[in-house]
Amino acid sequence: MTNLWVADKETYDKLQQLKTFVDFVASLEYATPTDKQKAIKIKTLIENIDKPETFEGWNVCLDIFDRDIQNGINKNGGTYWRKWWVYFEGDTLEIEATTEHTSDPINHFGKDFHFSACIFFKKDIPCERIYLFDDLNNFINDATKYKNYMTETLNDIEIDIDIF
Repeated sequence: MTNLWVADKETYDKLQQLKTFVDFVASLEYATPTDKQKAIKIKTLIENIDKPETFEGWNVCLDIFDRDIQNGINKNGGTYWRKWWVYFEGDTLEIEATTEHTSDPINHFGKDFHFSACIFFKKDIPCERIYLFDDLNNFINDATKYKNYMTETLNDIEIDIDIF
């Protein structure tokens, strides 16, 4: 008997949408052949998210940085990071799209699209199992428009696709 929750059909079906995000990030010019191979495996892990015996840690991230602001070279401050992240780690799936600004480096800043979701796969938890208040397609659609967030200085694009 496992101590992990098995995703119900509704949750399973919603999470399958994440494969579109994985495909999108892996298709970007910044993706290496290794990233593309890992993306294939991550899509399989998503397809099997209702089978806890197949769980592995993984992440797919798309980031845009302003390195001068982030590293303190530009002392005027401003938006230094826009990110779209999906992490499956420690039996928890976290999905986030947020903007980071020097005026509020802890929380989401401004009126940009914001998305935050969390699903706990551990069977016994002291909180709600699923925090998913918006459609995953909104997260994916916003990520595909990542270039709209770029500016003259917020333009250093980085992706991270990994299995651990």
